[in-house]
Amino acid sequence: MTEDPPLLGMAPYEPTLQEIAHEGALDHVLEAISLSKWGSQLVLRGSALMRAWYGHDARTPHDLDFVVDSGTWKNDERQTEDIFEDLFLDIEYSTRTDLMDGLRFVPSRIRRSSISAYGGRETMVRDREDDRWGFRLTLPWHCGDASGEVQVDFAFDEKLHVPPCRTAIPRPSGDAPLLLRAATPEQSLCWKLCWLLLDSSPQCKDLYDVWLLRNVRPSAQLLDKTCDMEDTGIFVGASWLYADRARWDAFDWDGFRAAHPAVRGAAADYAKAIADDLVRPLFDPEAPAPPASAG
Repeated sequence: MTEDPPLLGMAPYEPTLQEIAHEGALDHVLEAISLSKWGSQLVLRGSALMRAWYGHDARTPHDLDFVVDSGTWKNDERQTEDIFEDLFLDIEYSTRTDLMDGLRFVPSRIRRSSISAYGGRETMVRDREDDRWGFRLTLPWHCGDASGEVQVDFAFDEKLHVPPCRTAIPRPSGDAPLLLRAATPEQSLCWKLCWLLLDSSPQCKDLYDVWLLRNVRPSAQLLDKTCDMEDTGIFVGASWLYADRARWDAFDWDGFRAAHPAVRGAAADYAKAIADDLVRPLFDPEAPAPPASAG
């Protein structure tokens, strides 16, 4: 008898008031930035975009990530300081939705910082003289009894090898979705495959997101350009289909589950689904299929 595949993805759950408020704060900041004079020069990526594509099977967004696609906004600290002042004024004075009527920000606690590596990822540092690839704006907020921070990252040295597309971002208030320039699913998948291949400490959130994106079919050329190496698909295929199980056991899945308690299954279950549904058909169709599990 064939064993049923494990249940993966998010189990149904009721968000806490803190989670609802945080999502509302993210939504407010996202709307204000998108309507600002700089919004047309930014490309959304990351967890907020995954939520738009995959609904509640995606991770709850905790921050906002943009690629700066601009001939005007340069990777310059002084200019960015002025732009952040503009953006904060847009955020502070933008109309609140009924859901977030009591939302307030704390100007004295706003933090502006440069970022030298994305989450410690050495693969994201492109031999820059200043080792800086972008800037971060951190906005403390409170709304009733809930409080938190909205972190917004702006990356300058991430290349978009596929033109961004207009994407509808649903709003927790139920208002009409925001239409933003966003990275495509193909580009998003290639970024994450590269990170999982090249990073010395690959992250569980990327494994989970690749599982969500496993039915996307990027071209070999896009993957090569994104990873800045030739025949990347060969290395991706080998790393997924012939890797020792210890590779997946090394993921801090317990830590990931602590941050996302609704996630079902183990890291190895997601790795197997990705290998079967994405890697084998796309990168190594001659590889033998795994034997069926017998019960």
